[in-house]
Amino acid sequence: MTPPEREIFESVYKEAAVRAGASIRESEGKLVEWFKQQNKTVITPDLKAFREAAAKAHSDPSAGAVWTKELYDQIQAIK
Repeated sequence: MTPPEREIFESVYKEAAVRAGASIRESEGKLVEWFKQQNKTVITPDLKAFREAAAKAHSDPSAGAVWTKELYDQIQAIK
C-alpha cells in the first residue's frame, strides 16, 4: 500500500473498531434483561471486591503476574 492508502485504511479500520465495540457493548447490555425474561438467575457481582482481588493477580509478580505495576496502571487508565 502507498502511504496515503495506508492512512485511509488505518482510519477506516479504527472507525470500524469503535463501531464494533459500541455494538458489542449495546448487545451485552441487553443480555441481563433477556436472561431474566428467560427465567435465568442473574447475579450482580460486587465489582469493587472483584477488582481488588483480581488486581493482585495482574500486578503482583509474587502472585504470578507478568505485567509490571506501571503497565497494569496504564491499562486500567484506558477508557
